[in-house]
Amino acid sequence: MAAASATRWRHQLGKALAREEMAWRLLRLQPAPYFVLGTTDAAILRVRVGTPWDWRQRFDLQAFDVAAEAGGQPRVSWRLEVHDRETDLQRVAVGHVEVRWSHGRFGQPPEAKVYLDTPHHDVPGYFPLD
Repeated sequence: MAAASATRWRHQLGKALAREEMAWRLLRLQPAPYFVLGTTDAAILRVRVGTPWDWRQRFDLQAFDVAAEAGGQPRVSWRLEVHDRETDLQRVAVGHVEVRWSHGRFGQPPEAKVYLDTPHHDVPGYFPLD
């Protein structure tokens, strides 16, 4: 199932605009900026999540890769590589999607849970607040 999901996903990401828009969805970029705030015993999280406009001003999407992962729940990993024009560095964001297919008489379109595996302060488009 993961291989079929990855193949379908790759097929839909044929054009540069489709890849960029999917990157925005995976990173949860919205038309208006918002803030992610939190604390643990070990750390404080304070970031402003930018907009697609912010993204286009600063980043160029260089690569968008998806790959099927073996075993258990169908899972597709994703990896974005961007060029940060402000720092002139390559940046990477990774995550995965758990795909939930239903079968038989309950067969419906698949559902998914999207996970961001890169720490928030390292995600292109997430701007740490000092």
